[in-house]
Amino acid sequence: MKRILIFLFLINSSFLFAQNEWAPKGATWHYGFTDWQTNGYIEISYIGDTIINSVSCKILEKKVFQYNLLSQFDTLTLNHEYTYADKDRVYIFRFNDFYTLYDFSAHIGDSILLAGTNQFTSSGCDSIGLIRVDSTGTRIINGKSLRYISVSGYSGDTDPLFRSY
Repeated sequence: MKRILIFLFLINSSFLFAQNEWAPKGATWHYGFTDWQTNGYIEISYIGDTIINSVSCKILEKKVFQYNLLSQFDTLTLNHEYTYADKDRVYIFRFNDFYTLYDFSAHIGDSILLAGTNQFTSSGCDSIGLIRVDSTGTRIINGKSLRYISVSGYSGDTDPLFRSY
């Protein structure tokens, strides 16, 4: 009987891990965009693994597919992103450190420190900032129960918590 319980525990553990794995082999995300002269989407795909500062990371490749007003199509390959997951959080490597990308354990009203893409503050953009969690929940997509967080930015003029680091 003890062997059956251990076997069932191992099956359930591997099933739960497989359902919650961050960026498994073959994972691809698409994010659409439109602005005044172009539209298209960004594709992010898992392409491999690496180790950064003794942390096992996923390598994600970013590509932009876009059309402009003249009906010209263009594809751009952007830089790679390096991420890893730990429990309910996903981290991204930016500016020689790991920052939070997603925190599914966050509660409404929590703030999350994130790294942007611009490390040069002379451009007028902060490289590090805070976002506020507005709502959390679960949605069923393609028969899978998936968690989500909805966030908004802090305003630098009205919120003392927003600052450049």
